[in-house]
Amino acid sequence: MVLMIRIEQPQFTWIHIENPTRQSIEALQQEYHFHELMVEDLVELSGENKVEYYNEDDGQAVSVLMNFPKYDNDSEKYIHNPFIIIVSPKYIISVSKHTSKDMDKFAHIAEHKNYLQGDDSTPTFDLMYDIIDLMYDKSIKWLKKSSHEILTLQDHLEKPSMLTRKTLEDLMGKKINIVVLQHIFRPQRQLLHELKWVIKTVLDTDKEDTEDIHMYVDDLDAKL
Repeated sequence: MVLMIRIEQPQFTWIHIENPTRQSIEALQQEYHFHELMVEDLVELSGENKVEYYNEDDGQAVSVLMNFPKYDNDSEKYIHNPFIIIVSPKYIISVSKHTSKDMDKFAHIAEHKNYLQGDDSTPTFDLMYDIIDLMYDKSIKWLKKSSHEILTLQDHLEKPSMLTRKTLEDLMGKKINIVVLQHIFRPQRQLLHELKWVIKTVLDTDKEDTEDIHMYVDDLDAKL
């Protein structure tokens, strides 16, 4: 296990790790006492998009498993990066299969952000939103960049001097990457709507208390 991030906030702890072993996950389970079924999800990182919630001694915990793209420099292709976030009132644990440099940069921001500002009933869910939003923003930038590169290559094909085997291979590779990105994100719209329902169920509060969280989820949905 590579312990990338451990941040202590006044009301909760955030831990982020990558590609963990079963032993490391079981050690976390002993420390935070999350449901045993979550252990299997964290170890397997199967890539199946889903959202679930479990009863715990001090409340309920939400488990969100999503897929985000990871660009592989060797193959010049996007691959699936399963990403799971467990959120409870006292802790938030995020686990990814592959490394994300953006998480390191975000950790500094999260460490100095006051997650109790405004609404002190949902600080861990606010952090969950920030993590997912970070991954979406990065992926959307990749998508826009790939789309722009495809248009540029297509313009080159109109010039006989640029019509080379390499240009055609580059164009095909980038189009395949676009398809992969769309395949990764398409199932997540339904997942975000399920997440909104689960959050409302778990927090079990008045509508006004969950309004910000619902706005966050709707914002994420709009990014898709």
